[in-house]
Amino acid sequence: PTDVRPSDILIERFTAWKLIVKQLISYFGGIADIEGTIAREYTRLSAVIQVPFRTGNQFLGEGGLQDVFYGIRDRSRTIADQHANFGKTIDSSIVQHLQKLHTEIRAHIKASGYVFFRL
Repeated sequence: PTDVRPSDILIERFTAWKLIVKQLISYFGGIADIEGTIAREYTRLSAVIQVPFRTGNQFLGEGGLQDVFYGIRDRSRTIADQHANFGKTIDSSIVQHLQKLHTEIRAHIKASGYVFFRL
């Protein structure tokens, strides 16, 4: 008969969980990176819109086309801020907690192996 030790099963489960958590860290870390990239691109695009227009009488200062450009620029900056904040939130509320969990699981594996091998 095969010798199945509970300690081996426990270590295998911890090892499986460690791999799952590592994948989740990569996934959510990737999402946070994507959100950061989107934020930077929106910020870059908002700089393309130059207002006020050159001085002259071609366009109204207020209530005209320049207001549309102000709106586009300001909305792009708002969207950039939202993406940046979302990326930071994912990193601080998900990724960091998963990294802590990964460290704890690794410590449990090490401790379990040490304890059971000494028995």
